[in-house]
Amino acid sequence: RRLHADGFGDLWYLEAKKAGGHEVAPLLVSPDTDEVGAKLSPDGRLIAYASNQTGRYEVYVREFPAGGGPWQISIRGGTQPRWRRDGREIFYVEGNTLMAARVETTPRFAVPARERLFQCQGCLEGRSHQYDVTGDGRRFVVPESVGESRTPVISVVQNWFQEFRQRRQPAG
Repeated sequence: RRLHADGFGDLWYLEAKKAGGHEVAPLLVSPDTDEVGAKLSPDGRLIAYASNQTGRYEVYVREFPAGGGPWQISIRGGTQPRWRRDGREIFYVEGNTLMAARVETTPRFAVPARERLFQCQGCLEGRSHQYDVTGDGRRFVVPESVGESRTPVISVVQNWFQEFRQRRQPAG
């Protein structure tokens, strides 16, 4: 991912050279949009990512590295795509809800169903992934608050070394 001066980013990848080594190659370059959170499909033929090309972030899929598509996965906003291990489902965050989109890749790409899985207060829409999913798509790791939220207290101690010396001196 390379960033523009305005903070938006493009998607790039490393391509193996025949003579050895790698070179950076563009995948999706657009000066007025931000592409984030790219994840390759398990078979490596497709890439899921989020883009704000419509004015809000949505999840899309493209062929990799050819770039065919894109196909829109989310319909009411979405970020943080992740693939199920068999490539038949893409998970993403819509608002504070974890979503699942069933996908078909043959004979052509399609999204026959989307489903709300559960609310996830710690999975707010954003640029970075804030959850993870097992390969079978049955278990999720999500951030959740535990107990009351308290403002942390920070204590600053000045001249602590002097106090330390005084406490170490024997009384007497």
